Amino acid sequence: MARVANWLILTLGLLSALMLFKASASSDFTDKITGNTFFVPDEGQCTVTWTPTSDGLSDCQESDIEYTYTRCNPATSKRSLTHFFSKPCKQTAAVPLPPDVHDLSCVVSCDAGEYLRPGAATCEQCPAGTFSIGGGSRWHGFTELPAEFTTSCDASRGECNGWVAQDGLLNSGDLSGINGVASILTLNVEIVKPGNLKYEYRVDAEMGYDGLMVLMDGNLVMYRQSFQFEYKMVTVPISVGVHRIEFMYVKDIVYSGGEDKAWIRSIEIVGTEHNDASCTSCPPGYFSSAGANQCTPCPSNTASAQEGAAECSPCSDSEYSLPAATACIARPACTNHDWYETYGSCGGQTRLMTHLWSEPHICQGGEPLPPAEMVACAPCESGSYRGTSGECIACPEGEASPGAGLACYTCPAGTAAAPELVYDHAFKKASSSNAEDGIWPSCDSGFCSSGGWRMLGNRMDSGLSNSPMSDSAAMTIVDTPNGGSVEFNYSVTSSNVYNRLKFFIDGRPKMFRPVAEEASIFSFYSRLSPGRHELKWVFHKETYASMEGGTNEQSAADLATVFWVRVAGVKEGNAGQCVTCADGFFSKEKSSTCSPCSAGFLANPDHTECKACPPGTFQPVPGGNECKVCGTSQDSLPGSPYCVGGNPLFSNLQCGFVDSNNLVFDLKPLALAVDGGVYPGLHDNRSMTYYISLCGDVSNSSVSSQCYDGKGDRIHAPVCQVTTRNYAHAIGRTKAFHETHPAGTGFTLSYSDGDKSSSCASPRFTNISFTCDLDAGIGQPQIDQGGVEQTRCQYSFQWRTRYACPVCTGQHMVREVGECGPDGTRSVKFFWQEPKLCVGGRLPSSEIEECEVVVVEKNTAFIATAIVAGLLLVFAVSFGALYIRHRRMYQAYSMLKEQNDADLELEAYVDEEDF
Repeated sequence: MARVANWLILTLGLLSALMLFKASASSDFTDKITGNTFFVPDEGQCTVTWTPTSDGLSDCQESDIEYTYTRCNPATSKRSLTHFFSKPCKQTAAVPLPPDVHDLSCVVSCDAGEYLRPGAATCEQCPAGTFSIGGGSRWHGFTELPAEFTTSCDASRGECNGWVAQDGLLNSGDLSGINGVASILTLNVEIVKPGNLKYEYRVDAEMGYDGLMVLMDGNLVMYRQSFQFEYKMVTVPISVGVHRIEFMYVKDIVYSGGEDKAWIRSIEIVGTEHNDASCTSCPPGYFSSAGANQCTPCPSNTASAQEGAAECSPCSDSEYSLPAATACIARPACTNHDWYETYGSCGGQTRLMTHLWSEPHICQGGEPLPPAEMVACAPCESGSYRGTSGECIACPEGEASPGAGLACYTCPAGTAAAPELVYDHAFKKASSSNAEDGIWPSCDSGFCSSGGWRMLGNRMDSGLSNSPMSDSAAMTIVDTPNGGSVEFNYSVTSSNVYNRLKFFIDGRPKMFRPVAEEASIFSFYSRLSPGRHELKWVFHKETYASMEGGTNEQSAADLATVFWVRVAGVKEGNAGQCVTCADGFFSKEKSSTCSPCSAGFLANPDHTECKACPPGTFQPVPGGNECKVCGTSQDSLPGSPYCVGGNPLFSNLQCGFVDSNNLVFDLKPLALAVDGGVYPGLHDNRSMTYYISLCGDVSNSSVSSQCYDGKGDRIHAPVCQVTTRNYAHAIGRTKAFHETHPAGTGFTLSYSDGDKSSSCASPRFTNISFTCDLDAGIGQPQIDQGGVEQTRCQYSFQWRTRYACPVCTGQHMVREVGECGPDGTRSVKFFWQEPKLCVGGRLPSSEIEECEVVVVEKNTAFIATAIVAGLLLVFAVSFGALYIRHRRMYQAYSMLKEQNDADLELEAYVDEEDF
């Protein structure tokens, strides 16, 4: 920066001089302010001499001499090197200015490990004890925020102070209790040749929502990272031009997690210059060979106290050091903490115990190693018994034993000799990094004295004398086909709050324990979901020279120890007890595992067999523990894994229903449109994430891989809510359809019987309002502006889709009959009603029918015949009665006529039947 300032002063002097320059072949003049005398020759090159007056000035020293390059001549691509005194002084013959150097190439690019000496035409190799990065800057060992950086805070719900330098690192500041905030570290750079940005970071934040992101010119070059345990180096290419680089730690508007902070250990920019004008000396504790682009830490038992070491000095026999030491330390006297026991195989009832020094062996004198001796065999682990020759033998399949010499016994029906993996008296190193037959140690970063954790028979520990910045690890692989659990006991001894023990399941952090006090015994327990799992312990050390006592003394004492590990539910192992089968599982006598009942079935109370769920209920998953009642418009047969549309004409309608107007609705096309039938995460205004499976459950797809409950078990439900704390709830299980819209325009799909919790005393409940829209295509579930959860623990979504319209059936058709033709036939065609308000379906083909054909059903003909016969009978009876009556009247008339002829007068006649 001083060189740049001098260049600006010189440039201002040149400009002042040029204001006095007249159009001539050449001229010389003096700057009245600086005292510089300038000469501009005909070819346009500029040289500078320093001619101050001597009044009151001290003699010029070599340290006062600076240099700069002139502007590049575009016609020749050449420039000159000139020297000047950086301050007013009295020039003497003893300290002359070096001569100017002309005809130098304007651009000379040097690689990392090289530099361009002022006035040189080519790059030279950096000498041993130094390094270069090839034209740029590197920042590390932060004691304050570098001048090139600025920091700011963008906070909507609180205040923050931005990034700070602390203990040699940059961190995002104390943001505990503050949400809706971004802590920003900014660097503006000009890149003159293609280069790169390198940075080392770690972060521990709320998973999935808070974290560190990196932007270049407003574009993401590293997406938000919520968790990175060990420091990770990232390299980003950077092009020629002016760039704005931002390291941004962001927090959403609710919740926090982890340590709630990001750290940066180093930042490097290559490309801000075409070359380095000099090489940088290695700091104390490091060395380099010639042509190095970085320095190497001194190995153990060596040290370098000064800058610029080409090699490190070995410690004497009475001293030791850890990597990157600046000085050797006197070896302490040996104690019983400096060795550990190893055991031979058991023969009869005894075994040979020997002792080995812990590595690295730093102690000297003091207590000697104890002699070897015969000791009692370790108790057999659970699930085994001691054989006649003293060895521990696993119990037969289906039998269990608590160990300690007790006999194995048979497990009855309804229980299982569930295999478990126990490390108690026999911690052992795996034969390979697959870690399936033991525990595999590793050193994930820094220097680990034992290459990782040590297997010490009755315990394992992180190793003594690891380097101040290190991550000592131990890992094993387990297989729990039906799910299981892991638990262990441990202690941590630490000299500062930065050191910590962390435990991971499948790369997800489950525990961290920072301790700065005397060791105590702690316990940890976690459920394991079905499948293979990686279990990993990491002891992270983070000790700085600024801490009391330095680094070497503290590093020897920091230690994490695990005394006992138990993994239940493993595929292969020994059984310590007979375990009662869980709800939904059953077993026969002498079983090693419990088997899940099939979907649609439940285990009986004794867990000895499975029974079908009754009609009108369902049980959707293998190993389920409850038969749930079908929802509205749904029904089922005995032993059903799901309910179907409650109309016998549509018994296969698994993902739909038939309404009271016999309109059919089928959502299966929506399920087939996405991976696994699961619609990916929807985010609400509270940063919650939702997954929806219309025809199954969210566990059927990798899309919903975040749907695990607080115990680590996979959610089996149609609708899942992932909280900002990165665990999930089932917000509905039992499906029902409701006629909430005018006929044929939509419906509501509900899911009841969701999870309860401390914040939801009643089961969670979800409604999805479907609206028929033939132009909407598949559509997507949408969230109202008011949010998903407008009523506590009740969730609502809107969905416009063509599949919320009824399926086209016969009631949506029109039958059109043509005129009768000469051949006595007519055509019949079918059309959809207009406007068409249904989806899918198939129109029947056109057909030909006879004009006069009248089809009468058999029952109708029988009834008509009976009616005609009855009418004929009534008519016959009535006609007969009238005939008899008129016959009698005729007879009476004939008699009267005869009497009249006999001159008898008929006065009156009454038919008795008229009464």
